[in-house]
Amino acid sequence: MFSQPSMIEAEKGIIEIMDSDYISVRAMLEYMYCGSTVKIENNVESVLALSEKYAIKPLKEFCGNYLASKINTNNLGETAAIAEMYSSIPLIKRCARYLSENRISVLRSKGWEELKKHNPELAIRLLEHSM
Repeated sequence: MFSQPSMIEAEKGIIEIMDSDYISVRAMLEYMYCGSTVKIENNVESVLALSEKYAIKPLKEFCGNYLASKINTNNLGETAAIAEMYSSIPLIKRCARYLSENRISVLRSKGWEELKKHNPELAIRLLEHSM
């Protein structure tokens, strides 16, 4: 891909990724070369964005699984919004399942109120999938 002589990357031997931070790019590369990464807690959304941009499906699944393991009453809405933004169907399903299992506490949470306010269509879809 970058080996064509007319490409700057081929001439310099450097690929610049300007739309992400160093830690996220490093986590992506670590995953690509090692099959796992530990540097994801604080930047999982950024790494998920990179996995979507560069079509790294295993990394996308890894990020989705990490986010799914952290779902709670307060962050369900935010997690579902991230899942929708990056088209992570398995993560959206996990959010709907969590809502189904914890409906009362989720529907009373501040996070749910924020989701209804900022993304009512997603809130409705989650409710529909949780029934």
